[in-house]
Amino acid sequence: MHVNQIRHFLDVARTHSVTQSAANLYITPQGLSRSIAQLEREAGLVLFTRTNRGSELTEDGRRFLPLAEEVLRSYEEFEREVAKLSVASARGVEGGLKLVVPPLFTITNMLSRILGRLAEEMPDVRVTVSEHNSCDMIGYARNLSDEQLSSTLLIATVPEYRAKDYLSGDRYLLTRLFDIPMGIRVSADHPLATRRSVTRAELARERICCYAEPVIEEVTDWLLADYGGADYAFKGSVSDLAERFPDAVSISGGYPGRPPREGCVDIPILDTVTVHAIAIAANPTSSLVRRMRDCCQGVFRS
Repeated sequence: MHVNQIRHFLDVARTHSVTQSAANLYITPQGLSRSIAQLEREAGLVLFTRTNRGSELTEDGRRFLPLAEEVLRSYEEFEREVAKLSVASARGVEGGLKLVVPPLFTITNMLSRILGRLAEEMPDVRVTVSEHNSCDMIGYARNLSDEQLSSTLLIATVPEYRAKDYLSGDRYLLTRLFDIPMGIRVSADHPLATRRSVTRAELARERICCYAEPVIEEVTDWLLADYGGADYAFKGSVSDLAERFPDAVSISGGYPGRPPREGCVDIPILDTVTVHAIAIAANPTSSLVRRMRDCCQGVFRS
């Protein structure tokens, strides 16, 4: 079980509404329903039943509720203690900073490019890196203490239609780093491999491979919702698509510096949505955080 599944369960138990909880959690209702279904499969329990009043806990769900609350309390306490250790460690080095990035940054060369630029321009600053899914960045940033805010920069990938939901106000400074065009990757032998572009309607007729990252899943569902949803072949790493799923198409983002894969072809989607990479400077008054933000932005301008 993943802690996010626990969070999703608890929010639906509180609101009795998948739609309302999805808005609270900044994910789609489809994504939230999948998360709850996965939790039920892993627990071997039926946790909710649909009624005229919305999503109501079953008897098993009511017994599961205090256990889930205790798990979440323990995990949040664990996060707080780890954060204290991180802050204490950073105090030992002048100007210690924390960079939080989505997982896709670490499987492309973007993170290495950012760290290389930081090493050149801020050689005396120790930077620690951690990963969080983009959809969790809002909650993560809001839970940071004032002390942590002064040394943290978060980078998230967010669909255009979600940008307005992201953090704003005097406590945060959002900077758009770059746009991520959505596209597909297919085997060189795939019938679409000779195309210069594809449309959403065409994708609705294909089996889909989707990188298991909430933003990519959300955008995939959004792209194909008008046509009845995606026919998923699998969700996970798409690095071995050509070998394992030669008849399927992979939907992902065209990240800067994303290397082409031998035996595959990348094709843009015409009528798609823009995904932004945004830097969330959690404390806009921190000169070190601003410098780190500017270094990140400089990587994608060069």
